[in-house]
Amino acid sequence: MRIFLYVIPVFLLIISCSGKSNRCYPEKKDLVHAVYASGKLFPENGYKVFSKIPGYLEKYHVSVGDTVRTGQPLVTLKSEVSSLNVEAARNLMELARKNADKSSPLLQSLQQEVKSAGSKYKLDSANYSRFQALFKEQATSQVQLDQAKTQFEISSNAYQKAKSTYQSTLERLETEYRNARIQYEAQQSSNNEYTLVSAVSGMVYDLIPKTGELIQPSALVLEIGSRNKYYAEINVDETDVSYLNTEQKVYLKIDAFPDKMLEGRITEIFPRISGASRTSKVYASVTIPSDMKIFSGMSLEANIIIEEKKNVLTIPRDFLLGKEKVITSSGDTLLVKTGVKDLTRVEIVSGIDAETEIQKPK
Repeated sequence: MRIFLYVIPVFLLIISCSGKSNRCYPEKKDLVHAVYASGKLFPENGYKVFSKIPGYLEKYHVSVGDTVRTGQPLVTLKSEVSSLNVEAARNLMELARKNADKSSPLLQSLQQEVKSAGSKYKLDSANYSRFQALFKEQATSQVQLDQAKTQFEISSNAYQKAKSTYQSTLERLETEYRNARIQYEAQQSSNNEYTLVSAVSGMVYDLIPKTGELIQPSALVLEIGSRNKYYAEINVDETDVSYLNTEQKVYLKIDAFPDKMLEGRITEIFPRISGASRTSKVYASVTIPSDMKIFSGMSLEANIIIEEKKNVLTIPRDFLLGKEKVITSSGDTLLVKTGVKDLTRVEIVSGIDAETEIQKPK
């Protein structure tokens, strides 16, 4: 765990431990508990175009940096077409047609998620309105009202996301069906050519093979994504994942722009630990200033803010005896209750006050 020291300023009192390295008084400071992680930037709505059959890349219809729209031709391949290829293309087209049907299992499942999210949103909306009325009558606390508001906002976001997911999935499946139909028709064409078209709107980030190269099935041909919107893919150590929740604030520093600090929020936490790196994948939103020239795949460092406390009583962490004890200057051992910790200091909730001189354990 590591913290950018210049992210959040720390207020220092006149009292200090610098004069006596082995003794000090507790000090009032701001503490920030943050989780450090590294990751990369990628464009939102990223879409990788793969070839489904072997063939020679005959022509690109786009260039790197071009803006493309859904359904726009991207690349033309030419291949030796056999009856088996035609049959396979027919099967893929039929499968895509079934998937794009609104009665397909996937779309039915997403429709159910929209319905469930909508019901939860209506319930939390009514509950929030009820707490607002109770608060006006002084029949409930500010904390309970804030909790009801937070739950209402979470439900509202979840409902909007469910609707957006359903609509984008429907559009993607319909586009895939159109692509499959085009490819089937291309397989049947006399010149043995077929054209891949874009399933999303965005910008072309990369063209992989060169014109004339032989493309194998499932080979990556090109990459498309949003032109101006990016997200951070962060790898969080397994020992820190339990601290994370969606909507937590994230401070990000792109390696190519070391003097600029960006902000974002955790949007998604993947409940799986990678066997190789022992990390979990986390997505975070990120706001990119218009004057920053961003490239897909840029490396970054992130500090995820778990908890912040202002002007709390603290002592250096190495003055703790074990986890919950300190030694006074007179040699007495006192039990203390600790709170938030950062790399060097720990909050003292109770047990001693600012006038209790303590000494470092030997």
